[in-house]
Amino acid sequence: MCEHKDQNTSLVSYYIDTDSIYYIKNWVEKLNIECIPAAYIGFLGALAFGGAAFSCFIVPALGDKYGRWFVWLITILCQLPLYFGATLSDQLSVVYIVTFYLGMGLIGRFACGFVLFTESLPKAYQSMMGALYAVGDIFATYYIIFFLRYISNDAFTLIWIGFAINVAACICGFFLVESPAWLLSSGNKAGAIKNLEKIARINGVEGFEVWDLKDEKFETVDPKKAQEEKEKAEQGRSP
Repeated sequence: MCEHKDQNTSLVSYYIDTDSIYYIKNWVEKLNIECIPAAYIGFLGALAFGGAAFSCFIVPALGDKYGRWFVWLITILCQLPLYFGATLSDQLSVVYIVTFYLGMGLIGRFACGFVLFTESLPKAYQSMMGALYAVGDIFATYYIIFFLRYISNDAFTLIWIGFAINVAACICGFFLVESPAWLLSSGNKAGAIKNLEKIARINGVEGFEVWDLKDEKFETVDPKKAQEEKEKAEQGRSP
């Protein structure tokens, strides 16, 4: 039950109907903010978008300078303690800070992560897989709606699911490699070749070998064809 006076000094009373299909267990009750002005609650969402907007000026540039993989991995690693702050804290000010920095992490995932993903693919598949990446993001929104409506109305459970996915992403991230295209554009041709060959091994491609790269618009070649060309080149160099 909550009672307070609105801007017209009239007494307003209401209570939270936990039996309603629209009820979601979230920060409103945990932080005891049932009676504060709606602007303070809306500020939670605004700070998340503010963090994302602020991050747009910083994180993509860091990805261009230090590498897509490095910035992406640091971003998701830094997010892990924020989940604990978001779910365990009972202070509104702490949740404000957490939501702002989670908003910043959004750009690390969707800017550096997306670019790392597409640059690690053959050019012929980049558009298709990039579109599927976006579809997956949309599907996540529908999953949240379905979860809260038909599985559980506890938003904190959903946050912990996000935490588990983030942990899985961190673990898998250590098996990824830096974008070969970024390495090549940075002048690290040897690193680009090494990462291309590692990607081939992870994908189960045998006999894959890269001799040289001219620019970042590289293309993979058929292993058998590459071996034949290598043998011809060696025969041409033999006395």
